[in-house]
Order: sequence, then structure tokens, then C-alpha cells
Amino acid sequence: MKEKYFWVAIVVVVIAWIGNYTYLKSQQLDKPIILSHYYELEQADRTDIRIFYLTNKNHQALQRAQINGMDAYWRDDQGFSMYDQPIQPQVVQEFRHHYLKSAVLEVAGDMLPLKKGSGDIWSTNELSPTFIDSGQTVQLKPTELGMVSIIAGYPNKQAFLLTGNSGNNRTYVTKEALKPVVIDEINLPFKEQLKEHMNIKVDLNQNQVYQSSWNRISWNEVPGKELKEVTFPIHLKKRDNMSVYVQLDDQLKSYVHLSLKLKGKTTDGDQFITPVSIYSHPYFTQKDIDEIISDKGRGR
Repeated sequence: MKEKYFWVAIVVVVIAWIGNYTYLKSQQLDKPIILSHYYELEQADRTDIRIFYLTNKNHQALQRAQINGMDAYWRDDQGFSMYDQPIQPQVVQEFRHHYLKSAVLEVAGDMLPLKKGSGDIWSTNELSPTFIDSGQTVQLKPTELGMVSIIAGYPNKQAFLLTGNSGNNRTYVTKEALKPVVIDEINLPFKEQLKEHMNIKVDLNQNQVYQSSWNRISWNEVPGKELKEVTFPIHLKKRDNMSVYVQLDDQLKSYVHLSLKLKGKTTDGDQFITPVSIYSHPYFTQKDIDEIISDKGRGR
């Protein structure tokens, strides 16, 4: 009788082990998942693009990548990179079965079809990275990463003296005109993708939001008009102030690093584009990760 109970217990343990193994296997990604990014970066001799991705916990390293058909190489957070050599990415968050990781992708400035200072823009929405996963080299097919744009400089940034504060999901900047200027428009890159997640106000009444209270007040308490209600052109005299306030909502599950652009001219006829930097790095919950995996199909 005791022997019978012993074998019953063994069978139960084996069934439980198979069940646990099957469940854990079902939770693994077939391939790493590249998250959504909306970046607009200024061209440099070496343009750094920080990429965030979701991977199984046994994933080891990144090796190289192609972005819009160009070779690019990964760099770790210590600043080290070697041609075609794997690097260990940074773990940003840990979840039940996965890691959220990040690494910097280097794009050489001379590989871009851009002339410095021209204001031209190069864009891509795909990345094809190569991973070292469990000792195997895995190259992903071109994978959607959101949208990354690199701009070849801005003409005449010195139309304003800037002060302000930029934190995760919220930005404000006050601009004091260094000379009389006319602002013809305020442009937002990726407007169609971000319009449901971003609020922008412009204040011309010399109000001031103090840095100590900026992250505590509600959006309704922020002074100014919504951007869509602002009448252009805006005329500023020398030493006039204009404040711009930006808020991204918490439902945006994308990485954002871009600039609003104030476009206009001085009374001398010089054109200018003045950027207002905006960034957001979301903090994910396990529920968020489950939804991302469900939406993207486990990397298949």
C-alpha cells in the first residue's frame, strides 16, 4: 500500500513539473520585442539612439544592427563598443518572466545623407538588430520601433534666453526675446502619433509657474491657452517673455525624446528655429508588459 502511495506521489510531482515547465515555456518570447520610440535627435559626429526592448531572462547580449539599411553598433552604459563585438545591455526593469533592457545604438554622422546645419531630416521607423541569445546568433527581420528622426541642426538658436524645467512627462520653458521677433508657428513632430497623449499651452501674459510647484499643480491650473487656440503670428518685443508648457499623459507607453519647434524671424529678417525639448521614459507595470506582449505577439 505504501508503495502505491509512493508511485502516486511521483506521478503527481511529474505532472506538476510538466505543467510548470509548459507554463514557463508558454511565457517565453520567441524573439526580443522592440518597444515604441519617438525620437527627434540633432545630428552629431556620432548620434546616439537609446533603444529599449523586452527579452527573456536568459537573453545574453547585443551584437550589431542595421537601421534603414545602414550598419550601426551598440554601446553599453560605460561607453564601450567594439566593431561587431557583443555588449551587455542595461537591465531597466525586471518582471515575472522578462527583463526590460536598454542599450545605445551609435550611428556615425558621416553615414547619414545630411548636410550639417541644413535643417534637413533623416527618418526611419525600422530596426534590424542582432542578438546573442542562449549562445545562438539571432537576427531580427526589420522591426517597427516607432519613429526616429535625425535633424541636421537648427538655424539661429539665439533668438531667446531660455529658462525652465524638464521632468518625466512634464516640461515648461520661459523664453525672453533677445530682440524683437515674430513667431509664425509652433510645430510638433510626430503630431498624428502623439496628439492624443500630449497637451501644450502657450502663455503670453508674463505669468510664472515656480519650479517648486510645477509638478504639483493640475493641468487646469497651468496658465495660458491651449496651442490649438493660439493665434499666429505672435509678436514679441525685446525682453518680452513667452512661456510654453507641455504635459504627456501617463497612458503613453512609448519613449519620447523630441522638440517642439518655434519657427519665426527677427525684425532684422533673420529666420530662426528654437527647440523646446520634451522627453518621457515610462515606468511599466506587469500589466503593461502583459498588454505589450499580447499586442506584439511574443516577438513572432
